[in-house]
Amino acid sequence: MQKKALRGYFMNNFLCILAFTSLVLIAQAAIGGESAEVGVGAQGAIVAVQRNAQNQAGEDPFNIQWFREEMKISPKYLEKNQGVMGMSWAHFLTMVFLVIFFVGALIAVYMRNKRTKTILNSLLKEKEHESEG
Repeated sequence: MQKKALRGYFMNNFLCILAFTSLVLIAQAAIGGESAEVGVGAQGAIVAVQRNAQNQAGEDPFNIQWFREEMKISPKYLEKNQGVMGMSWAHFLTMVFLVIFFVGALIAVYMRNKRTKTILNSLLKEKEHESEG
């Protein structure tokens, strides 16, 4: 009986973590993916039509040099290749910290559940010895 309850507890936790991870991945895809670039409604339709026309004409839809010239952006604001995998060092170190924290939290949850299981087993053994004696 206790094993089934523990199994159900772990399965519920696993499903919650899986659902949360799925939501985070979907949100990241929506924010960073191409679906985020095309807006909602009429404005999004206009942007999509313009990009389609540019792609058919052979133009680069992300002509950043033209944008910089039109906006008169100073060369000191040009992107520099720095960091790891195209990320800035601050972003990379933040992500490393978050991953380490997440792994540590998973280890803490595992150790807590393991300790709870040993306490429950010891209580059940104690109850069996009391009922026998």
